[in-house]
Order: sequence, then structure tokens, then C-alpha cells
Amino acid sequence: MVVRWKKANFMAIKSIPDKVLYVIATILDHNRICYSLSIGLSVPGDPRRTKYRRWAEKMIKNKKQRQKIYNALLRLQKRKLIEKKVFKDNAKGYVITPIGRLLLFGKTASDIKRKKLPQNQYILVLFDIPEKMHALRDIFRANLKLLNFEKVQQSVWICRYDVLGPVKKLINDSNLSAYVKLLKIVDAD
Repeated sequence: MVVRWKKANFMAIKSIPDKVLYVIATILDHNRICYSLSIGLSVPGDPRRTKYRRWAEKMIKNKKQRQKIYNALLRLQKRKLIEKKVFKDNAKGYVITPIGRLLLFGKTASDIKRKKLPQNQYILVLFDIPEKMHALRDIFRANLKLLNFEKVQQSVWICRYDVLGPVKKLINDSNLSAYVKLLKIVDAD
């Protein structure tokens, strides 16, 4: 997941766990795994990482601040936004869960450019997400609202803006493709 934030948005976040979640999202490798914060922060060449790197490096250097990072990682795990996994060769790392990816999407939705669709065209989202995934469903609805969708029914949402790409990404990143149908429709009037 490629995540882009404005510096002001990142600095406005007061919660250390939320900042750590942003940092993890920016240093994920191509498999969506963060093996180590310190190793991830030292990887050169990605300008998106520099603003978060400074904050995280400052936190990691100080012993008390480092403990805050570890506590934040534990809180993110308890909130089920990240998971700690053991991979091949006993390598340990963090993975952002579907709920975590949905929350990150919500934080970045304001940066998505929206242009109105031509007259009588709409994007329609239909979904039937099971009750056992209610937290994911509620966050999905909140993200639809951020993208200017309007509720027709609890699980039917409509939008006049061309946000087809971001909605597809939202559905795929949160592993909801089996439960969500996305349509671009033309009104017959």
C-alpha cells in the first residue's frame, strides 16, 4: 500500500500509536511486512520516509521514548491494527491488518482528488459484510463517507464523483472483494 501524507497531517496527530502506524505503513516492503523499525528507517532513497524518519529516529535514540514506541506497538496489536508474525527463517515482523489499512485509508482520503462525473453518471457500492466483521464494515462505511458517498440504504452507497480507483484500492487492501460489488451506472433520465 502506497501511503502519502502531508507533513501537517502527520504532525497534527497527537497519539503515538497512530504515528507509529504511519511510520510502519511508510516502511513496508513489497510484501507488506515491516521487519524492523530501525532497519526500515535506515533504507535510503524514498523521500516519503524522510519526515517520519526524523520523528522515529528521535524517539528510538532516547531510552524512555523507545519504550513509548514499544508500548505503542503493543497498543496497535491490541487494537488489531497490526499483527506480529514470524516468517521463514524465524524472521519476525509486523503486518498491517485489514482494519489498520482501512484506518490508514481514512486518514489519507482527504488528499484524494475528486472530479465530478458527467451528467447522470454515478458510482454505486453494494456490500454484504458479515456481522463477525462488523468493525471492518463500520470503518468501510466511514471511508465511503469520506469519499463523498451518500447512503441509500445501510449497504448501498452512491457517489457523483469519480473515485472508482480509490474505492477499488480500498476494497482490495481491506480484503473485502468477496463482500463488495462496485458499479459505475448511468441514469436513464
